[in-house]
Amino acid sequence: MKSLLLLAPVLAFAGSAQALTITSSPLDVAPSAGEKVVFDFNGGAPVAGYSYTGGTIFTHSVANVAAAPAGDTTPFLAVQQGDTATFTFAKAIKSFSIYIGSVDSFNSLHFTGPGYDSGVFSASMLPGGDNGNQVNGDTNRRFFFTFNGGQSVKTVTLGSAGNSFEIDNIAVANVPEPATWAMLVGGFGLIGFARRRKSTLETVAA
Repeated sequence: MKSLLLLAPVLAFAGSAQALTITSSPLDVAPSAGEKVVFDFNGGAPVAGYSYTGGTIFTHSVANVAAAPAGDTTPFLAVQQGDTATFTFAKAIKSFSIYIGSVDSFNSLHFTGPGYDSGVFSASMLPGGDNGNQVNGDTNRRFFFTFNGGQSVKTVTLGSAGNSFEIDNIAVANVPEPATWAMLVGGFGLIGFARRRKSTLETVAA
């Protein structure tokens, strides 16, 4: 699996100097642990709390318009020349993965949220190269975006200056709610207290 760390000075990302980590794997492998698929473009409604606008759904490849990512036999979304597709999440996400067809330099990505803006960057900067084609499986990859600095990412916009930016099976992992964090911390605290109490009782018994 190839890996690339994109730093703020390189892509002029705002916010954390850690920016985001991007890795990829050929073809449409399973999402990362903890992620769930929220957009598959197969005709059903998106998962509650997730929505998108823009792009065109294709059920099969159309010459010189849109080509299904390698091995993809289900409907897919294509962002065509001059178009954008914007994905919105009711809750902030900590990771995002997406199956992209040929990775072309005229395709772009943009992550935003309260207090965070990645800046628009070319898909050719992604690990796996650019100007591929749907026949070559190595240039059809699932890309994994992990936000390292506590960024609150709630919107992803894909754009294309040519035909086309073909994608499928978007998965995300949400940032835990504060109440969830409190429960986890409280649980760890109780475990630690129980262990200390057990240790004290064993010492007294000795």
